[in-house]
Amino acid sequence: MQVISVPLETSREAAGAWSKEFKAAFPVIFDPKQKIAQDYGVTAIPFNVAIDREGKVAKILVGAAPEELEKVAKQLAARK
Repeated sequence: MQVISVPLETSREAAGAWSKEFKAAFPVIFDPKQKIAQDYGVTAIPFNVAIDREGKVAKILVGAAPEELEKVAKQLAARK
């Protein structure tokens, strides 16, 4: 599973600060035109997209659901 974050901050510096504040252990992409958010149909924040090893969207989680995200991450990691 691949995890990335696309914060909605308006500057590269603010996005970097977000990454440091939350100790992101994954790439954080600065997307000032919010194209990635549009491509994935983001309707609320937080909005998590779990992508499997083949690059397919495995699950979309809308809202704060850290336990569910952890569960999905473990399931995807266990897939061969």
